[in-house]
Amino acid sequence: MLFRSRGPFWSAWEVTDLGEPLLVVAPVFILRPTPDILDSGYLAWYLMQSSAQWYFSTESMGSNVRMITKSVLETLDVAVPPIQLQRRIAEAARLASHEQSLVVRVAELRHALNDIRLVGLASEASPHSTEQYDRNPR
Repeated sequence: MLFRSRGPFWSAWEVTDLGEPLLVVAPVFILRPTPDILDSGYLAWYLMQSSAQWYFSTESMGSNVRMITKSVLETLDVAVPPIQLQRRIAEAARLASHEQSLVVRVAELRHALNDIRLVGLASEASPHSTEQYDRNPR
């Protein structure tokens, strides 16, 4: 999994098998939790929670660009439930995130459809063609 250690907030991502080597550059840490003890999806979710983010904000260094050191990351107290529960939590978090992206996409499409309908309504109700107002006639 990956953890971005600098910036206005700190991000964590689970990385699944990409089929190719992965190259990361600072300010990203590569974290490799022991799979039978700590699920990487769960850990990524946990690191994004407000309690972990608050801890990072209190322990970060820098005045303009805040930074988390490896030692700060290592001293974070992580709740570690049984591995099966971790996996269920990680899956529920993935599904909730996917649902949120779908909700946003539906709202965008609904807005676009409403615009199309309103343009059609305006065109049908208008006694003048838009060509009449074209400043650059063909």
